[in-house]
Amino acid sequence: MDRHNASAINLREALLRDWDRERWIAATLDRCAIVVSLGSLATLLALLFAGGYDHAGLVALSVYSVLTRLGSVVIHRVFLYPRLLAELASADPRRREAARAVADRHRERLLHDIAINRFLKPDAAALAHLDWDEIAAWPQVREIDRWRRIGWICLGLWALATVVLYVVLAVILQ
Repeated sequence: MDRHNASAINLREALLRDWDRERWIAATLDRCAIVVSLGSLATLLALLFAGGYDHAGLVALSVYSVLTRLGSVVIHRVFLYPRLLAELASADPRRREAARAVADRHRERLLHDIAINRFLKPDAAALAHLDWDEIAAWPQVREIDRWRRIGWICLGLWALATVVLYVVLAVILQ
């Protein structure tokens, strides 16, 4: 195998690994949102019924729980369009070619949720007609990095809100 083919294979494998990592991060964050949301509801119920607390500030805990679970909407939006799609329009022809090879091989898995989100038929025949150049030109694909920044900002604000909420609850419930 010549060096060019090995390089192309390594690039395809790296793109596939990155996409799998993105999917793992999205699934992990979504599961964490569920656990934290249910945990905060359990804390609320424990404080109300087992602890005998009846402070109006406990409403913040239920609102926090709901907003935490709604964070899954942000997670879904941030990771719906993988970076692999942005590579379809890369200025580097090797990256573009590798991205297209990976996208072709995993077309259905890659485009299924996107098709549903765009109100397209998610079946194999309909997905086969989608052109990679068209997909690369979609505004959502061009804004992948912007949405990743928004996601990190939301995660940081959520972490700050978590600390503030529990500090305030600790002070209120003393």
